[in-house]
This record gives sequence, structure tokens and C-alpha cells, in this order.
Amino acid sequence: ERRLRRDNERLGDSFVTHLTKLPDLVAFLDEGHRYGQDTTKERAWAQAIADLTPKLVIEMTATPSNPTTILYRYDLADALREGRYIKNVMAIVQQRTQAITEEEWDHLTLREGLRRLEVKKNSIAALRANQPLRKRVKPIMLVACRDTTHSQAIERWLQSRACEGGGYQGKVLRVDITQSEEEIAKLLEVENPDNPTEIVVNVGMLREGWDVENVYVVVPLRATVSETLAIQTIGRGLRLPYGSRVDDQEVDTLDVLAFGRETVQQVIEAAKALGASARPSGPSGAHADYKQ
Repeated sequence: ERRLRRDNERLGDSFVTHLTKLPDLVAFLDEGHRYGQDTTKERAWAQAIADLTPKLVIEMTATPSNPTTILYRYDLADALREGRYIKNVMAIVQQRTQAITEEEWDHLTLREGLRRLEVKKNSIAALRANQPLRKRVKPIMLVACRDTTHSQAIERWLQSRACEGGGYQGKVLRVDITQSEEEIAKLLEVENPDNPTEIVVNVGMLREGWDVENVYVVVPLRATVSETLAIQTIGRGLRLPYGSRVDDQEVDTLDVLAFGRETVQQVIEAAKALGASARPSGPSGAHADYKQ
């Protein structure tokens, strides 16, 4: 920015000039995969870093663009197996029958997601009742839709009387695929326990910059659950609201509803490959309490 290139009344030199004169400047870049992208915005970003003449640039990213430059890797599977820095992941699976329509299947999946959301609410309330000094945490459900038309239909249904008698009216935030700065600001607000939003509906996956700690249920309403989509979907709900696990299975676990056309076995194997756990759901409309 221009103001960073102006002379500074405290430093004398501009902030940029001051940095370029440092003999041991190191630059740490989050979302490092963007650093080498060939777009106008990313080229400008890369040039701004180059102008500082750092002695070392360390990039951090979940999706490295050049595997040959990786110095250290700690991927999702390792993190899940180690179980220290992120939530556990539970894949809830159910095979779809051909007798049910797409719309009916969406509603069945969402109802199970809302049931799991209520379980999370009750578990966090019980934790705080036993440990009053714990901060308030409002769990939310993230729903990924196929396209804008689909997301609009899902939003309408979630706020209608057909869904839990209208109990989620005014508690649904739908995010357009463009994800403007205003929408990102609304998304960041959902972490506030006084914010009414309990369900976020979006198209595709949310971009970088949305790193809240209270996503507890993820519902990908997709025809196909690819490995890449699974990783991206899981990643949105991995952060721990209390900074570390609290030895409560529900509070320490992210639920991912892997309901789709894939066979149950395929979904379970994909989850195991990521280091996650998996559990089948009960018959449609008759769900038992799950055990890991």
C-alpha cells in the first residue's frame, strides 16, 4: 500500500524501506499456494514480497503447488490420527435408495444434520454446566449446495414450517458464490454466540479467510463425494473452540453427513484413508444414538 511506502515519522524511512534494509528478514506467507499463481492480483502480491528482498520465504498451505519445495508436511490424516490440534471427524453414512427423490433426500439429510446440531448444543451446555468458566460456544451447521438455485431452495425449506415447524426461521445465512467482503464479514460474525445464525448455506466450498471455531456439523448436499471435496469440507470444521480437546466425545468431534449415491463401504474407506472414523446411520426416519 502507498502509505507503507511513505517516510515514517518514527522510522525515518518508509516501512517498506526499513524492511528492505534488515539483514535477516524472513517472510511467512499463509495460503502460500497463491504465491506462485499467474494472475494480476497474485503477481502483484509476489512482487510486493520480492521488493522486500527477504533472506527466506516460508509458505504455509494445505495445498502446495510445488511438492519439491516442501520442507515439512503435517497433513490432515496425521492430525486426525494424532488427535491433539483439531476435532475428531465422524463420517455419518447412509446409502441412498433410488425410490426417494433428490428433494426428499436433501430434506432427510438436513433433518439428520439438525438432529446432530441439537446433540452438539446439549453437549456443550452440559460441559459448561459442569465447568462454568468455559466460554459460550454456539455450534453451527454448514451446508454445501450444488448451485445457486439449489442453495436458494434449501434456504427456503430450512426457514419454512416444513422444517421443524419453522424453528430455524431467521437462523439461516445463505452465502452467494461470489462471497463479497460483506458476506465474509457476516460469516465471521457467526462465531459470536449472540449472533442468531445457526446454519450457513453456501455453493461449493468457502474460500480462505473463513476460519471460525464453531462449525460442528457439515452437510455436503452433493451427488459425488470426492477425496478433494471431503478434505475441503472437513477442513472448515476442524478448529477447536476451546483451544484443545476437552475429553467430551461430542464436543471434540465434527460430524460430516456423507449421505449420497456412493456405497456405504466406499465412504467408510475414504474416511479411514483420511484418518477419520465412520459410522452408519439407522434406517430413514429411525435414528439411534451413535457410538464411535
